[in-house]
Amino acid sequence: MGSLISKATATDAQRIQRARATLARALALVTRIGPLLSVFGLLGLVAIAHSSVSKKGYPNNIDENAMLPAQASVYFAPSDVRMLSVPWDSDQRAKLLLNQLQSAGLDSATQHVWVTKGNVTEKFTNVYGIVRAPRASGTESVLLSAPWICSDDQFNENGFNYLMSLAHYIPKFSHWSKDLIFLFSDGGLIGTRAWLEAYHGFDEFHPDVKVSPIVYHGGVIEEALNVEFPGTHARYDTIGIYVQGLNGQQPNADVPMTAAAAASSYSVPVRLHRSRSETGQKAVDFMRQLNLGKSVMEYVEGAVGLAEFMSIQAVGIPMAHHALFPKFKIEGVTIAGVKDDQSTSATIDAQRVCLVIESTLRSFNSLLERLHHAFWFYMMFSIYDYLPIAFYIAPVILLSANLVFQAFLLFTEGEFVLSAKELEPTVDEKLKLLVRPAGVSSFLKSPRPLQLPIAIVSLCYSAVWICYRLATSYPSYLDQPLAVLLGYAAALQFAVSILAVPALRLFVKHPESQPEQWKLLKSLTYSALGATLLTISTLNPSLSALLALPIVPAAYIAAKPSKNVAVKLFRMLLLQAASPVGLLGLLLLGLGESGARHVLQHVWMVEYWLEGWCVGAVVCAFWPLCLALQILVAGF
Repeated sequence: MGSLISKATATDAQRIQRARATLARALALVTRIGPLLSVFGLLGLVAIAHSSVSKKGYPNNIDENAMLPAQASVYFAPSDVRMLSVPWDSDQRAKLLLNQLQSAGLDSATQHVWVTKGNVTEKFTNVYGIVRAPRASGTESVLLSAPWICSDDQFNENGFNYLMSLAHYIPKFSHWSKDLIFLFSDGGLIGTRAWLEAYHGFDEFHPDVKVSPIVYHGGVIEEALNVEFPGTHARYDTIGIYVQGLNGQQPNADVPMTAAAAASSYSVPVRLHRSRSETGQKAVDFMRQLNLGKSVMEYVEGAVGLAEFMSIQAVGIPMAHHALFPKFKIEGVTIAGVKDDQSTSATIDAQRVCLVIESTLRSFNSLLERLHHAFWFYMMFSIYDYLPIAFYIAPVILLSANLVFQAFLLFTEGEFVLSAKELEPTVDEKLKLLVRPAGVSSFLKSPRPLQLPIAIVSLCYSAVWICYRLATSYPSYLDQPLAVLLGYAAALQFAVSILAVPALRLFVKHPESQPEQWKLLKSLTYSALGATLLTISTLNPSLSALLALPIVPAAYIAAKPSKNVAVKLFRMLLLQAASPVGLLGLLLLGLGESGARHVLQHVWMVEYWLEGWCVGAVVCAFWPLCLALQILVAGF
């Protein structure tokens, strides 16, 4: 009997010791390598910018073979070009376009849009026509759209003429198996959204927008091509293809690749977007002056292209009207004419543009089903080089994963109930039974006073949300100089973090538990911040990466306890710089007053009129946690 008891005693103690040792080793591993995960993530982002990592586009990686890009015969001739004098007056322009579409035999109508801004109501008129599919039942459609105002604020006169030429040309042929819808929109992005919402049955989608109903309908819109060619009787040097949509959404990668393949078949140069940003061009020019070699410059070109793609996707502001299509499950891009001001040999004329559009339409027309391959998540260096999600998601996740591990470490550290010696059971000599010591069955046990941490985080979320709603309800705040606004926001954030500590100490019932509560606040903030960044990484990976790059190291450095006032002040300023206030300050320094104001105005427009969520997510999910970290630094 004694041997059985001693064996049971040894087995029980060994089991608990093994469990404790495993957990201790795991926590020690997280402690050692946790901070390195963010470094690995950053190195991963640097590595994927190399051209050898990217996948090549057409003809290697168009997954939908049925599209047969640039392999169908097209017949658009110079005699099919129709160049009209498009009036600038909205009513006259709508009347001319409607008459032209009706003369071409299309089912055509207008849609009126009334937009109320303050005490002023503006009226816009969209014009559309439908070419009915002669070879099918008309259950599927392709949309060709052209806004009157291009994304670069120029008038889209050539774009209107090109689409009108195609509207007269396309009904001549009977090989179309899908309805082709021609949309000439007015009123900017609001006008395009009004037509899309009404077409899909949502006439009342915004309290300040009233629309007339759609008279004619085609089939379900599956693909789309938005056309922007400013000027009149102009030639272009290249065609820019816009991919990013509202809130960082993107079309299937086969769509831009197909448009690029169609352009290449007619020797039309194509590029990603109209042009490189001024900052990106300066960076490339500076590196070129250093004469670092061809391979280094190839990497610089790819890194700048990837950084610009990520910055556009992260903000979520529409670059062109195709950005509204993903909401309605429409796969579409924008093709835009680009003319170099110093060029004297522009070769892309009306016929070549219309041939590119016709060839792209023939590829869309050959599809028998929706695009279904999983290439909606990608990043692009250029129009021919892209990264699928499998390449970039790991670095993006690694940037934020350490926060979750650190939160777990803080929540479980130093909480073993009994020592190894106290684990050994005793034997009741009278009953001959094994008696376990109290607490063995509860492996980890410690009081966790979460009232104060939850109260702080909840107050931060509530305060920031109220400020955000007030700001979006009264956009006149943008009239003030941005430097003044940033000063107010930074001062308010700093004052809240300083004053919150003495105010919250009044509600702490047990002063001796304060260190434990501050540690749990750190754990709660880390876990919420990590979960927020990881969630955003699945929706908008560029936004998650650009937020994690400043805040993760700042949070890790700043949240260490210290009694030194100077150290605390430095850490609070570090968190200020990593917060949305600091990021907006960097934007102001980089773009200047006019550039930063332009971005803010677009942000408000996207939030209010187009249901954008990127900025709302940053302000209402990311900013409160930055504020909670500042309170933690001030009180811990």
